[in-house]
Amino acid sequence: SDLKHAEILYSKLTGAGLKVWWDKKCLKPGVPWNEGFCDGMVQSLVFLPLLSRDAINHPSVDKQNFSHLTRSSNCDNVLLEHRLAMELVERGIITNIYPVLIGDF
Repeated sequence: SDLKHAEILYSKLTGAGLKVWWDKKCLKPGVPWNEGFCDGMVQSLVFLPLLSRDAINHPSVDKQNFSHLTRSSNCDNVLLEHRLAMELVERGIITNIYPVLIGDF
């Protein structure tokens, strides 16, 4: 699953001494996800999105299937995260985006 891959990556990066902000580990109780996530992104140097087929092309969840999105679609967090990261790169807050492809791409 995507979560298993995220846990492995988190463990490897923190084990190598890197500071990693991951909402599953770093979001403080009671802080709304969007507020905590934005805070974490602004304090980051790079963004490592994990992309799997289900994350961007889910067979049964339209908001997680980029080919099914329309102007009036509800937005999924995956898409919001990437949009925020691109804006932060444009502003020089994040230096790079390094997508990590997992699964059968």
